[in-house]
Order: sequence, then C-alpha cells, then structure tokens
Amino acid sequence: MTTRTRSVSIDDLDSSMTIQAYLGFGKLYTPTTDQSCAWLIHNFRGCKALVEREGKQGTIGIEKLRPGDSLVQIFELPKELSKLSKVTDRLVSELKSRGFKQFLIQEEVKTLPSAAQEQAKAVAAANKLFEKVAEASPVREEAKMAVENMLDNARGGKMDTSDVLRYVNHICDSGTSEALSAMVSLKQSDQTYAHCVDVAAIFQQAYTELLNISSRKSVFKDPKELMLGAFMHDFGKSKVPKDVLDSTVRFERDSKEMNLLQSHPVFGAELLGHMGLPDYIVNMAHYHHVKMDPGMKSCYPPVTYDKVMFETKLLALVDIYQALVGKRSYKKSWTPPETVRYLGTLAGVEYEDEMYGYFVQVMGKYPKSSLVKLSDGQVGFVMNVPRDKTKLDRPQVAIAQNAAGETLEHNDLVDLTVIQDLAIIGELDAQDVFGQHALDVFCKLNVA
Repeated sequence: MTTRTRSVSIDDLDSSMTIQAYLGFGKLYTPTTDQSCAWLIHNFRGCKALVEREGKQGTIGIEKLRPGDSLVQIFELPKELSKLSKVTDRLVSELKSRGFKQFLIQEEVKTLPSAAQEQAKAVAAANKLFEKVAEASPVREEAKMAVENMLDNARGGKMDTSDVLRYVNHICDSGTSEALSAMVSLKQSDQTYAHCVDVAAIFQQAYTELLNISSRKSVFKDPKELMLGAFMHDFGKSKVPKDVLDSTVRFERDSKEMNLLQSHPVFGAELLGHMGLPDYIVNMAHYHHVKMDPGMKSCYPPVTYDKVMFETKLLALVDIYQALVGKRSYKKSWTPPETVRYLGTLAGVEYEDEMYGYFVQVMGKYPKSSLVKLSDGQVGFVMNVPRDKTKLDRPQVAIAQNAAGETLEHNDLVDLTVIQDLAIIGELDAQDVFGQHALDVFCKLNVA
C-alpha cells in the first residue's frame, strides 16, 4: 500500500481520501463577502490561506482574512480540524452546499497494474450505481407526487414549493441525481410530474459535467438552486386545467387545448417572476421551447433565439431527450442512443451545433443504462460515458444476458476501450427485453 497526492473535484471525493488543502472556490469566496469571510474565519481557525488582495497574492493566517479578499487556497489544516480533512458523506454534502469545488487530497492506493486498477475502480462505480438506483426508485415516486401537489396547489392559488424543495435538498445531499438519470429508460414516466423529476436529475448531471470539461462558470449559487431551476421549468402548467394536462389524447395543432399547453412557458415566467426566483431560473421556464427559427410551430413563445441563456439551451435538449426516452403507457418510447442521434438531426436547425456537441460529450452516444447488443451476441447495460471523447462509441457495458438470451446471475463488466475485438452493434429497449422487471434486472446486477 502506498499513498499519493492529487487534485480532485468535489464529485470525486470519497471516504478513502484526506483533504490536504482546499483549492477551488465558488463566487462567495472570490471575492469573499462579510458573511462568507466570517464563516471561513470561524470554521477554518488555525489554517493558512493564500489570498489575492488588491491585485497581489500572499499567505496569511485565516484569522486575518478580510471581506473582499479572493481565496486561492486554504492549507495547513491543524489536527483539531480533522472534521474538515477526513472525507465523509456529511462533509461532502456541506462542502457542496457551501460552493467548494477543488481539493488537494492524499489517499492510499494499492500497487496494482494500471489496467487492473482502472477495472477495479470501474467495477466499484458500477456496483455503487446499481445500489443507488434501487435506493432512488421510491424517492422518484415521492418527488413526482410532490410536483403534482405543487401544481395542484398553484392551480388553486397557493404558491408553495416547500415539498419540492425538500426533495431537491434530499437528492442533492444524498447524491442520487445520477441514479435518477439512469432510471429514465427503465421506469414508467408521464408528460409532466415524473418528467419534471427526470429532467431535473439529468440536467444537474449534464450541466455539472459540462462545467468540469469546459471553462464555463455556473450561473447558479449552488447545486440545489441548479436542480430547483430544472424542477420548476414546467411550473406554468399549473395554469393548464388538470384534465388537459393529464390527458393522453394527442390534441390538434391549433386546438384550444394545444394553445393552452403551449402557453405554459409564459405562464411559468410570470409565476416564477412574482415568486422572486432569479432571472436565470425564469429564463429556463420561459424559453425552453424556443428554437433558432422563431417561425417554427414548435417554437413558443415566438421570440428570437438570442433571448435564450446557455443553461436554457441545454435544458431544452434535456427536455426533448426525456420526453422521447421516458416510458409512457400511451406511446412508444425511444431508446437513449436513438434519441441522441435524433437530436443530432435537429442541430443547426432548432439549436446550435455547438450545443449538441456539448450534449453528446456529457451524455455520450450511449447514455448510462442504455441496453445494447454486442458483436458476440451478449446484451448489457452501458455504465459510463468514456472520458476519451474520441471513443464515445466504446463505453463500459455490464453484461446482463449471454448470446443465447439467458439472463445471467453473475455479471461481467466489459470495457470496450480495452477489449478491441468487441463492439456495440445495436441498441434495445429494456422494457421490450425484460418487461416490467427492467428496473429490477438493472438493480440486481453485480459485476466482478
């Protein structure tokens, strides 16, 4: 066993690590405010800080931090502050809510060959996801009911988001958004309530990953505000009569019902604005159906594309993706890979090519939990988006069925970037293959 020191993001922290220094900070600390300065001095007493003050960098004791200083690094954590150095789930949750982003950590590593080490890490991540999806399933159902209650209450004039906010907090604190995202193609959905939950989870995952691979900065205060914004994108549907909203009938294009449904972005912007939500969350609700060509029938309200924020453009893609992939009793759903390809046909027409490029980088050509068939006849679930973006067609696959179509009790994790003589030759609908037990099959996988 040896130790190594490296820099990691907030999403990579785990209990095997010890934080040596804090390296990346959100807007509250660059520069610090009166409140954030006081909080840092109270909680990091005894630490050293590298700060930028009046254009110059220097090292100070944290007690000498002033409002307006920009944090560059916090280091030399004393032993009595082990609660800020030993990584726990509670610490990670607190750091996320406070806007900390990057850390210098020390961890113990086994001296395994590189390939074996990567495989062991991938196996652990896959098994953790199976467990998380099983845990997240009832949370999704409860959050779905909270969305329905919120819209029903708003329809009656009561603007209460407390239940939804409670689930936003729970999902963020428990780190279940990845699991909820993976569940989209495995479980029944609907056109409003589960849709809002799924879109929020996918958007948080996609937007967070996009920030990691690009130089963009988040407009949101923290992950919880990010997820709340996506949860509320269809809040304007609270002004649509419930029998219209819940109908499984396809309305005529210019019908009264369709006009009502297509008014929900305007309704949502009005309601969220009156509730005092930030402009960027209002923008997400207002413009997530706006296209590059405002004359398109599918563009509503008919405004120019320059009004649409970057975040709203990404949300729009996630919105279409979930609507097509989501399992609904009254329509045939699409597989995640074919939905990604379809969105590619809309690039340059309904939204920019660059936006689609971002979407594919974070979602992959085969999004997590896609069911695929390999060239040797085996069938399995996709478990990752390859880090090498030139190899997005070669993810890791957890084998669920052998070539004879038999469901396996013992599962292998196949890394297509390593096993070159295998390839994906097709994608399958998990519910066509496993019926109503698709989610259970996924959750019971255990790769080795």
